[in-house]
Amino acid sequence: MPQAPAHAKRCAAQSDNRHSPSMAKETDPWIQASDVIPMFPTLVWKILLKPELRDAIDEKVVTTLERLRRDLPDLEPGQGWQTEQTIHQREEFQDLISCTTRLAASILRFLRIGLDDFEITGCWATVLAKGATHKVHSHPNNFLSGVYYVRTPPGSDTINFHDPRSQSSVIRPPVVELTAENTDQIVVRVTSGTLLMFPSYLEHSVDTNASGEERISISFNIMFTSLTEQLGKPLW
Repeated sequence: MPQAPAHAKRCAAQSDNRHSPSMAKETDPWIQASDVIPMFPTLVWKILLKPELRDAIDEKVVTTLERLRRDLPDLEPGQGWQTEQTIHQREEFQDLISCTTRLAASILRFLRIGLDDFEITGCWATVLAKGATHKVHSHPNNFLSGVYYVRTPPGSDTINFHDPRSQSSVIRPPVVELTAENTDQIVVRVTSGTLLMFPSYLEHSVDTNASGEERISISFNIMFTSLTEQLGKPLW
C-alpha cells in the first residue's frame, strides 16, 4: 500500500468512526484492558445559521461592503482587501454580533470557564479575489477567535487549521492512512452561513481562491473584559 506523507492535509469532512478508542482486541490474551487517553484537545466549534437569518445578515454585510468599497478600484487577481477592525460597532452588523456573542457564551460554559465578562476586541471583513490567499497566522492576546462566511464559491470554501504542538514535527514517519491523530493540518469545509470559533492560539490559513468570484468573510476576536487592561493589546 502506498504511504501518505504525515504532513499531508486531512479533510475534516472525511472523518469516520472506524478508529476505536481502545487498542485492545478480544484476541489479545496478554491484555486485560486498555484505553487511549486524549489529552489537551484543541477544539473548533462549527455552527450553521438558519437560512432566513443567514440571508438577512448577508444582505446587510454585502450592501455595507459595497458602500465601503464604492470609491476603491476593483481587486486584481491575487489581491485582498480588509476593513478596519471596528465593524462590530456598526448597526448593520448587530444581528451577526448577537450570534457571535451567544456562541461565545455557550463555549465558555462548555469549557467551564469562571469568567463570563467578555467583549469583541476586533471585527473586520476580508475580501479575497481570485488567486488571493491568507498565510498562516494566529491572533495573540485574545482568548477566542472566529470567522463567519458570507460568500464561499466552490474553490474557496475551506480553511486550514495547523497543529499547535510545535514538537510534533520533530519526527515525521510515513503513515498508511491519514487520521486526526497523525496529521498536522486539518481542512474544514465551510458554506455561506457557517460560523466557526476556535482558540486564538490556533494557527490557521486560507488556500488560494481558485474560484472566479470574490470570497467574503467576517473575522472577530474575543477577550475577557477584566483582562483587556492587564494584557497587551490584541494583535490581529
